[in-house]
Amino acid sequence: MPRQKYPEHTEHGYRVLELGKYIEAHQGRRFGKPTFKGTRDEVKYALFMLVDGKTVDEVSALYGLPRKAIQEAVYLAAEALTNHFRLPHPLDEVEGQSVDHEPVETVLMDVQPNGINPRANQGCLNSRRIC
Repeated sequence: MPRQKYPEHTEHGYRVLELGKYIEAHQGRRFGKPTFKGTRDEVKYALFMLVDGKTVDEVSALYGLPRKAIQEAVYLAAEALTNHFRLPHPLDEVEGQSVDHEPVETVLMDVQPNGINPRANQGCLNSRRIC
């Protein structure tokens, strides 16, 4: 599966990879690890807090970020896990074209305040691929 292409630009001579609306990987911050935009806070620590039992609202309040930023972190972590530890499937290539996935904002729009995505049980995000 081809990796999703993220917009990239330079800032003060450093490469910056825009991973989402709230998350970026900046060469000049935390050795290029994903951080919340405008901060030096690594995304992984927010995810660790969720693992330790904190709610999305608690983590967003601790970081002073909107709840969508934490939801974006969870979504990107799930995408990274899925894309990194996945064997290619024959249906990933349809008529010679790779299958693309929906952008983060499209998926996050459907997440309800209780953190449940109503589309989660409707199969893949892309109708051309069987999961």
